[in-house]
Amino acid sequence: MTSKRRIIRERVMQALYAYEISQQPLDSLIERNLSEFQDNKHDFDFGKRLLKSAIEHKPEFENNLKEKTQHWEVSRLAIIDKILIQMGMCELLYFDDIPPKVSINEMIEIAKKFSTDGSGKFINGILDAFLIEIKNTGQLYKTGRGKIDFSQNNKPDNSA
Repeated sequence: MTSKRRIIRERVMQALYAYEISQQPLDSLIERNLSEFQDNKHDFDFGKRLLKSAIEHKPEFENNLKEKTQHWEVSRLAIIDKILIQMGMCELLYFDDIPPKVSINEMIEIAKKFSTDGSGKFINGILDAFLIEIKNTGQLYKTGRGKIDFSQNNKPDNSA
Protein backbone atom coordinates (compact mmCIF):
# COMPACT_ATOMS: atom_id res chain seq x y z
CA MET A 1 0.00 0.00 0.00
CA THR A 2 1.30 3.43 -0.94
CA SER A 3 1.55 5.90 1.92
CA LYS A 4 -0.39 9.13 1.82
CA ARG A 5 2.86 11.12 2.01
CA ARG A 6 4.16 9.34 -1.08
CA ILE A 7 0.97 10.17 -2.95
CA ILE A 8 1.37 13.80 -1.90
CA ARG A 9 4.98 13.77 -3.11
CA GLU A 10 3.84 12.29 -6.42
CA ARG A 11 1.27 15.09 -6.81
CA VAL A 12 3.94 17.68 -5.97
CA MET A 13 6.21 16.12 -8.59
CA GLN A 14 3.40 16.35 -11.14
CA ALA A 15 2.76 19.99 -10.19
CA LEU A 16 6.47 20.79 -10.53
CA TYR A 17 6.50 19.10 -13.93
CA ALA A 18 3.56 21.26 -15.05
CA TYR A 19 5.34 24.31 -13.68
CA GLU A 20 8.53 23.40 -15.53
CA ILE A 21 6.72 22.89 -18.82
CA SER A 22 4.16 25.71 -18.76
CA GLN A 23 4.98 28.05 -15.85
CA GLN A 24 1.39 27.72 -14.62
CA PRO A 25 0.48 29.96 -11.68
CA LEU A 26 1.23 28.43 -8.28
CA ASP A 27 -2.38 28.72 -7.06
CA SER A 28 -3.55 26.80 -10.12
CA LEU A 29 -0.98 24.05 -9.49
CA ILE A 30 -2.01 23.75 -5.86
CA GLU A 31 -5.69 23.59 -6.76
CA ARG A 32 -5.20 21.04 -9.53
CA ASN A 33 -2.72 18.75 -7.76
CA LEU A 34 -3.35 19.03 -4.03
CA SER A 35 -7.08 19.73 -3.63
CA GLU A 36 -7.80 16.08 -2.77
CA PHE A 37 -5.83 16.58 0.47
CA GLN A 38 -7.67 19.70 1.69
CA ASP A 39 -9.70 17.66 4.18
CA ASN A 40 -6.51 17.05 6.17
CA LYS A 41 -4.75 20.32 6.97
CA HIS A 42 -1.47 18.61 7.92
CA ASP A 43 -1.26 16.70 4.61
CA PHE A 44 -2.36 19.67 2.52
CA ASP A 45 0.12 21.99 4.24
CA PHE A 46 2.95 19.48 3.71
CA GLY A 47 2.24 19.28 -0.02
CA LYS A 48 1.82 23.02 -0.42
CA ARG A 49 5.00 23.75 1.52
CA LEU A 50 7.03 21.21 -0.47
CA LEU A 51 5.74 22.63 -3.75
CA LYS A 52 6.37 26.25 -2.79
CA SER A 53 9.80 25.53 -1.28
CA ALA A 54 10.93 23.53 -4.30
CA ILE A 55 9.98 26.41 -6.60
CA GLU A 56 11.40 29.10 -4.30
CA HIS A 57 14.78 27.37 -3.94
CA LYS A 58 15.00 26.01 -7.49
CA PRO A 59 18.09 28.07 -8.48
CA GLU A 60 19.94 26.82 -5.39
CA PHE A 61 19.05 23.21 -6.17
CA GLU A 62 19.99 23.59 -9.83
CA ASN A 63 23.43 24.91 -8.83
CA ASN A 64 23.92 21.95 -6.49
CA LEU A 65 22.86 19.56 -9.23
CA LYS A 66 25.32 21.14 -11.68
CA GLU A 67 28.12 20.65 -9.14
CA LYS A 68 27.19 16.99 -8.64
CA THR A 69 26.94 16.28 -12.39
CA GLN A 70 30.05 18.00 -13.70
CA HIS A 71 30.52 15.40 -16.44
CA TRP A 72 26.90 15.62 -17.59
CA GLU A 73 24.92 18.33 -19.29
CA VAL A 74 22.10 19.06 -16.86
CA SER A 75 19.85 19.93 -19.80
CA ARG A 76 20.13 16.28 -20.94
CA LEU A 77 18.88 14.84 -17.66
CA ALA A 78 15.31 13.58 -17.54
CA ILE A 79 12.99 16.32 -16.30
CA ILE A 80 11.39 13.96 -13.77
CA ASP A 81 14.83 13.09 -12.37
CA LYS A 82 15.74 16.77 -11.97
CA ILE A 83 12.42 17.45 -10.25
CA LEU A 84 12.83 14.52 -7.85
CA ILE A 85 16.38 15.60 -7.01
CA GLN A 86 15.08 19.13 -6.41
CA MET A 87 12.36 17.77 -4.11
CA GLY A 88 14.85 15.55 -2.26
CA MET A 89 17.28 18.43 -1.72
CA CYS A 90 14.38 20.54 -0.53
CA GLU A 91 13.32 17.96 2.05
CA LEU A 92 16.90 17.42 3.23
CA LEU A 93 17.48 21.13 3.79
CA TYR A 94 14.09 22.58 4.73
CA PHE A 95 12.01 19.80 6.30
CA ASP A 96 13.72 19.22 9.63
CA ASP A 97 11.18 16.64 10.83
CA ILE A 98 11.79 14.18 7.95
CA PRO A 99 14.73 11.76 8.33
CA PRO A 100 17.23 12.03 5.45
CA LYS A 101 16.90 8.33 4.59
CA VAL A 102 13.14 8.73 4.25
CA SER A 103 13.48 11.68 1.86
CA ILE A 104 16.02 9.87 -0.32
CA ASN A 105 14.10 6.59 -0.34
CA GLU A 106 10.85 8.33 -1.29
CA MET A 107 12.48 10.03 -4.28
CA ILE A 108 13.98 6.70 -5.41
CA GLU A 109 10.64 4.92 -5.15
CA ILE A 110 8.81 7.66 -7.06
CA ALA A 111 11.53 7.55 -9.75
CA LYS A 112 11.00 3.80 -10.14
CA LYS A 113 7.32 4.47 -10.84
CA PHE A 114 7.57 7.57 -13.06
CA SER A 115 11.02 7.69 -14.66
CA THR A 116 13.63 5.53 -16.39
CA ASP A 117 15.11 2.22 -15.24
CA GLY A 118 18.37 3.82 -14.05
CA SER A 119 16.78 6.86 -12.45
CA GLY A 120 16.54 5.44 -8.95
CA LYS A 121 20.27 4.71 -8.76
CA PHE A 122 21.14 8.07 -10.30
CA ILE A 123 18.92 9.99 -7.88
CA ASN A 124 20.27 7.97 -4.95
CA GLY A 125 23.86 8.84 -5.91
CA ILE A 126 23.15 12.56 -6.28
CA LEU A 127 21.12 12.85 -3.07
CA ASP A 128 23.65 10.78 -1.07
CA ALA A 129 26.45 13.09 -2.25
CA PHE A 130 24.34 16.12 -1.38
CA LEU A 131 23.55 14.69 2.08
CA ILE A 132 27.24 14.09 2.80
CA GLU A 133 28.05 17.63 1.69
CA ILE A 134 25.42 19.31 3.86
CA LYS A 135 26.37 17.15 6.84
CA ASN A 136 30.03 18.13 6.43
CA THR A 137 29.25 21.83 6.06
CA GLY A 138 26.85 21.90 9.02
CA GLN A 139 23.82 22.73 6.86
CA LEU A 140 21.87 19.63 7.86
CA TYR A 141 19.62 20.23 10.82
CA LYS A 142 16.98 17.74 11.85
CA THR A 143 14.62 17.74 14.81
CA GLY A 144 12.14 15.31 16.32
CA ARG A 145 11.43 12.39 14.04
CA GLY A 146 13.92 13.80 11.53
CA LYS A 147 16.82 12.95 13.84
CA ILE A 148 16.19 9.19 13.59
CA ASP A 149 19.25 8.55 11.42
CA PHE A 150 21.09 11.76 12.17
CA SER A 151 24.47 11.15 13.79
CA GLN A 152 25.11 13.09 16.99
CA ASN A 153 28.55 13.96 15.59
CA ASN A 154 26.91 16.04 12.86
CA LYS A 155 24.66 18.12 15.09
CA PRO A 156 25.21 21.86 14.84
CA ASP A 157 27.29 23.12 17.75
CA ASN A 158 25.16 25.76 19.49
CA SER A 159 27.58 26.26 22.38
CA ALA A 160 29.48 29.09 20.72
